[in-house]
Formats: sequence, C-alpha cells, structure tokens
Amino acid sequence: MPKLFEYSNPANERPRFECMLIKVQCQHILANGKRCNRFQSIGAGFCSHHLQTDKCLKIAKSTVPECGLGLFACDRQKPSGAIVFAYHPKRKRGDFVIEYTGEVLSKLETANRYGHANTAPYGARLNSHSNIDAACLRGAGSLANHKQRTHANARLVCAKSIVYIEATKPIRNGDEIFIDYGREYNLGQEDITYSHRTRDI
Repeated sequence: MPKLFEYSNPANERPRFECMLIKVQCQHILANGKRCNRFQSIGAGFCSHHLQTDKCLKIAKSTVPECGLGLFACDRQKPSGAIVFAYHPKRKRGDFVIEYTGEVLSKLETANRYGHANTAPYGARLNSHSNIDAACLRGAGSLANHKQRTHANARLVCAKSIVYIEATKPIRNGDEIFIDYGREYNLGQEDITYSHRTRDI
C-alpha cells in the first residue's frame, strides 16, 4: 500500500512538505544470482525477510509508547538474549549495525523542506554542507528511536560519504536499538509547532 509522509504545522490546513515514500527493490542476491524481486518503502533497501537474514535486524512496533515503529536486533540463528552486535571497550568501538540511508540534501534544501528552526524528523547530518533525509527514502536505519546517550545502545557515525549506526553497548537478540539524536534535534519541543506523520493512502 502506498504511503505518504506529511510534515505540517497543525495550525495550517496544508502540510509544509509532503512526499510519497519511495519503494526500493531489495538488495539481496539470491542463490540463482538474481536480485530479490520484493520492494520495500519502510526499511527501503531490504525486504523484511532479508533485513533479518542479511543484517540481523527487524522493524516492529517500538517499545516506547507513541513512537510507532522501531528497529530491533534479530538473529534467527542465535538464542534470545545472545549478543548480536558487540561493543569493544578497549578499542572504544562497536560493531557496524546498518548504514543510515536516504536522500542527500544540501542544508538549503533541508531548510526549504522543514524551516530553518526545525529539524528533519528522519534526518542525519552528513557533513557541514549536507544532510541525509530519510523521510521519503526510508532506510531501516532511520527507524532507530531516540534515547539519551546514557540509555542509548548505539550511535550515528559519519565516515567520509556515509552515515552508519554503530553499537555503543552490547545489543542482544530482541533488543530495540536506540541512538541519541543530539542537541540539534528540536522536533517535539514545546516551542516547536511542526508535527509529522506517515500514513497509508
């Protein structure tokens, strides 16, 4: 079913910005050498089956009330509670979880969509000149919800031309993955009037 993203001011009749979510063919290569023929809009890049088999992740209802969907560790080859993504204290590095994918926008393009004072609800900073916006191209990484750093178990890392999620604590089978969105994430604060939703059409 097609899905529509809307970012709006509740006081206005029309959304400030809206777009149809882009359906993307699954990247998994089958045993016959052909690409999986499934398409996905929520978690674009992998169908739900191959997101689990290839990335040990699944998208499901978040454990946080009113947060909608969340991203979970899910390795069907390991028992519940087993570590899926490790953290290595000596190196102060964690396992790669998944790339944060979406549209690459300049800072001006981002501001035109969301306004200068607001934050893209599915956005991540790529560098000082551009951002990755997963509002319309909704990669699985964008489904990781927010918790403050002390309670989060992962973080966003910017490396050259990509942004990815890295474990900051051991993430066990069945755990929801949380990242700290940082100080710049303003959506939902009392002085911010914009809201967003994704709905079936």
